[in-house]
Amino acid sequence: MHFRSSVDRVLAWWLLGVLAALLIALASLALINRLVYGPQGQVRAYFAAVREGDGSKALGILGAQVPDASAAMLDRDALRSSFAGLKDLSTGAVTVTDGGERATVTVTYTLEGQPGSTDFHLHKVGSHWGVFDQWQIDAGELPTVEITSNSVEAATLNNTKVAVEGGSRKFAVLYPGSYTVTYESALYTAGSQTVEVTAPSSEPATLSLSLTPSETAVTSVQQQIKTYLDTCAAQSSLYPTGCPFEYDFSGRVYGDVTWLVTEYPQPEVTLAGGKWALGKSSGEAEISFTELDLYTGKTQQVTKTVPFILAGSLSASGETLTFTPAG
Repeated sequence: MHFRSSVDRVLAWWLLGVLAALLIALASLALINRLVYGPQGQVRAYFAAVREGDGSKALGILGAQVPDASAAMLDRDALRSSFAGLKDLSTGAVTVTDGGERATVTVTYTLEGQPGSTDFHLHKVGSHWGVFDQWQIDAGELPTVEITSNSVEAATLNNTKVAVEGGSRKFAVLYPGSYTVTYESALYTAGSQTVEVTAPSSEPATLSLSLTPSETAVTSVQQQIKTYLDTCAAQSSLYPTGCPFEYDFSGRVYGDVTWLVTEYPQPEVTLAGGKWALGKSSGEAEISFTELDLYTGKTQQVTKTVPFILAGSLSASGETLTFTPAG
């Protein structure tokens, strides 16, 4: 009898062990089904793909249609930079509806330091091996970012050079991401503009390049003006040809006339609607010469300050800005 009771105890413990293992296995399968194969798993896989810059994989998981727009932001460094400002990502909130056939995963995060959230809607499409649920994100069309510019046909979007043909171009983008446009050249500069795209939309998020003259362009104009005025000052004449200053004198000049620009104009260089303009500005020149008195034969030195107004126009060709004085 003692031997039999020992066998019964071993058998009972074995059965308990098998039951415990079965319960653990079932719990593990449920956990794997929820975290890996559940709707959250699909969303996590999407974010893992975009972090890696794998646009093809991300699009496959998202199941989205690519609109008629440039795909420059959908892969590699451009894609990674779009999500660089995405922090504190959490996919914890799940709402299941339609008898367990549909789900909404609410993703919370901070984007460029600001809190935000995005809803991903999914539907069940079957199961893996009859055990694990299979979910798919609802198909839709990707949102777009549109860059507009009235002066240039290229820009930098998320550190990637892109063409802006005809002054406007749309770019298909993934979400939630941040998109920044900048522009810099020899003649133009534009302060950076950023737009955040957190969900699909039928209307593009717009970025407008507001161009202003670059420091290089302004310096070039100032140097051209200085060269022009110095050339005027080199003329030994009371009325330098094609110049903004002159001195009306009815007496007799003995010897050479000397000009010296003492205050160079600092005109404002502006750019509006793609057209360059130069504001009028004032300057001063000093004239020196010897006056001869025809009655007495005596001479005396004359030195006068002559204020003047500078006017002119600007024209751009390629990366060159040319100043033309007013006729």
